[in-house]
Amino acid sequence: MNPPILTKYRLTHPPGADDALITSLLITSHPSLALSRPFHHTLPAQSRLSHQSLTLTLPYTHSLLQFEPTLNPALGGAPASTPALTNGTLGTPGTPTPAPANVERRPYKLFVLVNGNRVQANFLPGQARLQYDVRLGVGTNRIEVECIAAANAASGGQLGSLGGAAAGGSGGSPAKGEDLELERISCFVFVMRL
Repeated sequence: MNPPILTKYRLTHPPGADDALITSLLITSHPSLALSRPFHHTLPAQSRLSHQSLTLTLPYTHSLLQFEPTLNPALGGAPASTPALTNGTLGTPGTPTPAPANVERRPYKLFVLVNGNRVQANFLPGQARLQYDVRLGVGTNRIEVECIAAANAASGGQLGSLGGAAAGGSGGSPAKGEDLELERISCFVFVMRL
């Protein structure tokens, strides 16, 4: 049996999209392109799978995209690899969503990789949302949005050595696979030539 961090199925019983770390992913063409027909796609969380894959074919005019992940409000504060946001929460675009009072918040880290290279988030003043600008080359591009979090708030609030090695974190006590939850969205975008 695979350790929980490597499984592609949700660990909650019964599994549901409400337990997803990444509740949705908004993919749009960048506003600076000023296209007559801008691209817009929302990928909601799956109820049973924690790893999703999406394949898109776009014309060369859409070589600059914006990825905007929406995270579960139960996750605690801004990701460890990014500066703190306005009120420390991430939610639906434009409006911060506080965690419910009866839910303990969990530490997490969020990454966006484009063809294996990490992309930094754009922080807009006064807005509690993350946007990632992604420049695509002609041909096939691989974009991965990954979120790793403590399985529950009682796990000590440390992402451990896995966070230090794989996620650029500060290290700490070794993490066990049972203490972590991983969610990944892989997007394969083919940009056509002229």
